Amino acid sequence: MEWARRALLGGQALVDRLDASDDFSLVTFSSDAAVRIPDGPVGPRRAAIKAAIAGIAEGGGTNIGRGLELGYAQAAQPGIPDGAVRVVLLLSDGRANAGITSSERLSRLALDAFQAGVQTSTFGLGADYDGALMSGIASDGAGGYYYLRDPEQIATELDKRLDPVATAVELRVRLKPDVKLLQVYGSRRLSDAEAARVRAIEVAADAQAARRDRIARDREDDAGGGMRFFIPAFSRDDGHALLFKLGLPAGAEARTVASIELKYKDRLTKQNVVDEAPLKVAYATGDAASAASVDLSVGRTIQGFAAGETLAEAARQIALGDRARAVALLSEREGILRAAAGALGEPLFLKDADRLARLRGHAGAADGLGDPLVLAMLLETAARSHLR
Repeated sequence: MEWARRALLGGQALVDRLDASDDFSLVTFSSDAAVRIPDGPVGPRRAAIKAAIAGIAEGGGTNIGRGLELGYAQAAQPGIPDGAVRVVLLLSDGRANAGITSSERLSRLALDAFQAGVQTSTFGLGADYDGALMSGIASDGAGGYYYLRDPEQIATELDKRLDPVATAVELRVRLKPDVKLLQVYGSRRLSDAEAARVRAIEVAADAQAARRDRIARDREDDAGGGMRFFIPAFSRDDGHALLFKLGLPAGAEARTVASIELKYKDRLTKQNVVDEAPLKVAYATGDAASAASVDLSVGRTIQGFAAGETLAEAARQIALGDRARAVALLSEREGILRAAAGALGEPLFLKDADRLARLRGHAGAADGLGDPLVLAMLLETAARSHLR
């Protein structure tokens, strides 16, 4: 199968990227799980590791829980240096049907592992894996979640996890009392349980930075108030955008509508950083002034987020079995992007429109990338890239 070939090539590409001094272990799982390559430096084992990866074959059940338990045990071996970045990469083509099958319990394994210093990223393979489960494990494991399209994705993800430039990145937005929050694009309010898990990840990231980088702990309490956004790790060339729709009372003078506080642990200077700035807006004096005040970069961001939300909704419609609705959504957004490319002077929107056109074509097919699960995962992956 093509997805199996990609996974094997990706694993071998990862091994090629590792230094001889890097630790590596390999766990495989079906109905049960086994350690195929015990933890230790790559060193002279590189060829044997690649041979073991090449010998992996699908079959049996899917005991993700036992695979994770063994993987975390390998990542906790006493011979690993104290300052090492410990990462577990989970690849699965199925749904948890052996051992632990509860998504909550499996995600809890990842959270417990992160609190012990191990990150978890996940890759879905083929057309029958549990996307919600894999996403939950990655989220609670402070890692990334992907549908594996390119073998190089595995090595690229490891590079991001091994050497972030900042960790425990927290952004707080505190609105003034008379400012209404109408929408946060690409985000939602977390439940109490979800918020508690994110808070646990932040405290764990704080402890890891103290242990690994000798950066003082500063996240023991959470009394800051406001809207809070948290990113466990920020790599070189990462980019994130936040887009708010606000309601303001009528006025004439420029005013402050919010304060923004950014906190992170700088791994280059080995210190905590806190930056704060006011968010100010000016009132337009008429329609012409209002039109002239439009920031084209914000307009581009709005279109990007809107495309992301369309992709996410199309994925949901595919999962519900309504291909016609998904095709209609993609077609409408494609037209908007083509118009916006000229109006906002953003030629990249034409590439986005072409991408939506290709996805729309797949949505009309019954096999290949038109398979409902595969297509939904592709749409979700595209949505996440836009919503960042």
